[in-house]
Amino acid sequence: MRAFALLLLMLACGYAQAREPLRVLMIGNSLTYTNDLPAMLTAVAASQPSGIAIETTSFVEPGGSLARRWLDGAAVRALESAHWDAVVLQERGGVEACLVDDVQRSGDECRASIVAHRAFAKLARERGARVLLLETWYPTEAAQARLHEGTLRFARQPVASVVHAGDALQALARRDGRASTFPDGLHPGPAASLVMAAQLYRTLTGEAPVPATVRIDFALMPAASDPDPQRPLEAQHVPARQPLVFAPEAVRPLFELAARYR
Repeated sequence: MRAFALLLLMLACGYAQAREPLRVLMIGNSLTYTNDLPAMLTAVAASQPSGIAIETTSFVEPGGSLARRWLDGAAVRALESAHWDAVVLQERGGVEACLVDDVQRSGDECRASIVAHRAFAKLARERGARVLLLETWYPTEAAQARLHEGTLRFARQPVASVVHAGDALQALARRDGRASTFPDGLHPGPAASLVMAAQLYRTLTGEAPVPATVRIDFALMPAASDPDPQRPLEAQHVPARQPLVFAPEAVRPLFELAARYR
């Protein structure tokens, strides 16, 4: 009996090691590429004892909207040409609040955003991928409730899950200060990006990440970067001159905060 149990354990361990990585397509702008959120997500996954690896391919552009990403075709071609477990959509900051405003709802930007959300979501579902909306945030906290509600309404139209990053980062700003959370007043600092990576990891895997050493061996891209939207962000990585290491005691409060905002 003991030998049989050991065999089952060995088989289970072998299965865990052989699991295919989750493949995630991320589409957004500087709120995604600042600090290289896709690579941070991969780093969080690599730190976890579960052994669930995450691979990303990302199409981003400074100030870009989902409508622009749909029209330029690069993300669409990537979605059509490979298997994806999930597609993460990040709209230009604040745009999704338009659905809670009667005037903005009828505007060109809001209508274009609705069309793009639906088009990406429809194609993703046809390809067997989940759709996640990465909630954005306002530079000040007062209007976040409108953006929260607007994102939920967008999610109901293409039937998507919302990752409430904006709410989590506003909470982080209340705790650590806005200057630390949003160094330039809008884009996330490294800790804020790590919170978002933990949120995405939980949504993608169904497991909250446990505090562990997170090694960042890639350069943290500044908001002023100008990545090429026709090429995957991953093909534009620059290795870090010196890896940045987040110790378990440093990530613990960030992961705990992330777990409160799903």
